[in-house]
Amino acid sequence: MISLKHVYKTYDSDRHALRDISFTLNPAELVFLTGPSGAGKTTLFKLLSIQEKISSGELNFNNHPMNDFNIKRMTAYRRKLGIVFQDFRLIQDINIFDNVAVPLKIQNYSKKEISLAVHEVLERFGLQEYANSYPDYISGGEKQRVAIARAIVHKPELIIADEPTGNLDRKNALSVLSIFQDLAAQGVAVMIATHDEEFLKSTSKKSKVRQIHLESGRVVKDQPL
Repeated sequence: MISLKHVYKTYDSDRHALRDISFTLNPAELVFLTGPSGAGKTTLFKLLSIQEKISSGELNFNNHPMNDFNIKRMTAYRRKLGIVFQDFRLIQDINIFDNVAVPLKIQNYSKKEISLAVHEVLERFGLQEYANSYPDYISGGEKQRVAIARAIVHKPELIIADEPTGNLDRKNALSVLSIFQDLAAQGVAVMIATHDEEFLKSTSKKSKVRQIHLESGRVVKDQPL
């Protein structure tokens, strides 16, 4: 699915945020991306979400070089991608239903398709009673489930989550982990950036789980858990 071969991301001609990164992310795989602050996790996510381009090397999606994507191919890729942010990034002045519906509206789904898809994912995450509520009136754990629902409502093939449990207590963090494991078990490729080593130890055997550890922009560990 996603493959990186000797990828560098360089700023200011001599500052390497990523150095010689090589790995493959496959369907039905849950990967924890770990490392200290400044290790390159956020930069890697920016490359995977096409917010930035690699400086050198190869970054491919289904064997197509992502640096060469035109607008049409870039749009098609983003439709296969779901992103979960640590700070939720919910729109405060629209209700939960409309927050989850955002990706579908952007992709011009019909009203009927949107209604069916959103109600399905809200029910899946136990959020249906909050459909007409606004983000300020639900808890942090519920906000994170809404953010995940929004990321998967269009049935992406790849999900990237940046510190998705950083603002949650242990109980809610484990609930979120279970959601991601279920998604991977259903064939979705999931990559989660986290500082929480205890979080990694909580994984079950629902899916293939792996850790990629970055330090100073390099992969220093890539192993199954």
